[in-house]
Amino acid sequence: MKNLSPIILVLLLLWLFSPDKQLFGLSCLLLIFLVRFGWRSDEPKIIFLGVLSYWLTVCTLMIYGLVFNKPMIELTLTPETFIYTTYLALIATFCYCSGLLLAINKVSTVPIETLSAELQQYDERKLLLFYSCYSLFSSSFGKIVPLLGGISQAGVAIIWFKWAFLSLLIIHTLLFPRNQKWVNIILLIEVVLSFAGFWSSFKDYLFIAAASFLTFSATINFRRVLIVTALAVSAFLLMVVWTVVKGEYRQYLTGGKRTQVIEQQSEIENLSKLSDLVKENFNGEKFGENFSKGVGGLANRINYTEYFAMSVRQVPAIIPFEEGALLLGGFEHVFKPRLFFPDKKSIDDSEMTSKYTGRRFAGAEQGASFSLGQVAERYIDYGPVYMFIPIFFFGVLLGTIYKYIITHSLNNILGLSFVAPLFFLIPSLGVATTKFLGWLFTYFIVWLLFNKYGVRVVHNFLLKKSE
Repeated sequence: MKNLSPIILVLLLLWLFSPDKQLFGLSCLLLIFLVRFGWRSDEPKIIFLGVLSYWLTVCTLMIYGLVFNKPMIELTLTPETFIYTTYLALIATFCYCSGLLLAINKVSTVPIETLSAELQQYDERKLLLFYSCYSLFSSSFGKIVPLLGGISQAGVAIIWFKWAFLSLLIIHTLLFPRNQKWVNIILLIEVVLSFAGFWSSFKDYLFIAAASFLTFSATINFRRVLIVTALAVSAFLLMVVWTVVKGEYRQYLTGGKRTQVIEQQSEIENLSKLSDLVKENFNGEKFGENFSKGVGGLANRINYTEYFAMSVRQVPAIIPFEEGALLLGGFEHVFKPRLFFPDKKSIDDSEMTSKYTGRRFAGAEQGASFSLGQVAERYIDYGPVYMFIPIFFFGVLLGTIYKYIITHSLNNILGLSFVAPLFFLIPSLGVATTKFLGWLFTYFIVWLLFNKYGVRVVHNFLLKKSE
């Protein structure tokens, strides 16, 4: 994105009202850098929205404080280390995103004429049918993935292909809009049905849809801006509502047990219960109070530096630096797959978080998982200086895989579609090292196998019939 003047003007005006001017000013400079280099023309905005999401995991509480005129020091449970930790997190964001953007810097933009020709060869009805069938398959397959043991991560990667096919479907409608009405209906159904589950993936559909709708940045018009704005506002409102009701709703789903196993299997009854909870919590009397509560809870949920600040308070004052042990353990865990090492110890993220924060968190036995995140882990490993070196190379690693998928796919449009699932790995500040590496390498390996043995079958099915 070249014309940054409107963004700079808005940020300057916001800075004047910020109670944390020094921190907010640095955050704004970082945001300008990410917008300038993260926006890639004529590509789905996976990188752009991904690096913005990473930035938000550091700066959301700052934005919340700006809106409600509260300095961050008043919004944290760890005031003695939180500001210092936020500076570290901002530098980590710059290093990680710089590595990512550097790795993809030489990926050439494909001319819109080439993408149009590739999209034109696909039959819009077959695209719609294929995505609908794959969505049903992934929903059913997802229920048995936890039972796959050592290959469960590969099962998750297969499910993630759904986001690639959704991206392909949406991008196709940008140039050939005959499916647009049906795509909108499918998106609405997917979002509604996602609320019947424990985690509710509604925001994933909205983010992928937004990234896909912004693919052809040279042809952005008022309609597309309106659609993306509507998606953003919808995502925010739904996340606020979900923040308020999810605790009670999940208790209903699990039959009151502290687990992630759903006992209530009727999607209609689950959605009906959720509707009742929303009506109860957002009626006329409670709306303002609970909406404000939801906004605050959402800000604290997105902002992922609190656990990091707790770790900085503990390390090295109480616990010494680990000298790379966590990073080494992460790679060892990933490269010793449970399929071949069935006795490999399961990692409880909450146990690690409890150890390094000095605060007890519910763990796997209680159906919960709290991750320190890879940035906090690198601090624990190497301290406040050398931690940024592996963080930079994690960005390079992700960017290299993004580049490889785009440049080694059957055609350009399939390459742009199959990088869509990487969106969920880009904002990885709060993701444990083992999970980040495990998901990244597993998705890449499964994609390599599909790209060699399966993609041409799908491609041939989607082609229009010869005249």
